[in-house]
Amino acid sequence: MGISYHSIAHRQRDPENLGIAEENFLRALEIDPNQKASRKELKRLRLAMKKMGIR
Repeated sequence: MGISYHSIAHRQRDPENLGIAEENFLRALEIDPNQKASRKELKRLRLAMKKMGIR
């Protein structure tokens, strides 16, 4: 189930959906804390958000 949230989050990487993508990566990690892909993508997403001045 965690991979489902990972997939949803990955598709929501448009600038207007970044907050939703972040939430879904976090949900994926709540379900499966060992999900390396979600952890990696969450880190990349947060870095991109910071560069865009969103965080």
